[in-house]
Amino acid sequence: MALLGLTAQGADLPISAAIHALTAGAIGTMILAVMTRATRGHTGHALSADRATSMIYVLVNLAAITRIAASFGAGWSMPLVIASAALWIAAFGSFAIGYGRMLLLPRERT
Repeated sequence: MALLGLTAQGADLPISAAIHALTAGAIGTMILAVMTRATRGHTGHALSADRATSMIYVLVNLAAITRIAASFGAGWSMPLVIASAALWIAAFGSFAIGYGRMLLLPRERT
């Protein structure tokens, strides 16, 4: 939101950087946060982030940062976009792999 506010005030920032900070960063992280919390809660697992869950959040934030950087890098834009996409896929793929078992197996007894 800060980047979006700065661009609205006329700062010399690409609007795409602000939009990707909001969408890939804030919304992407929130989607994963809701999915991990809901999955853990509804399947009887502890409501705390383990090492794998923390890595999911690191990956999605790195994807967002890399995508924001792509907005600034004229010669590096496409490699950064590709790297961002790979990090995004790694984050959501890690969720599918790590949390898929929880969603497919019977609920844990507490």
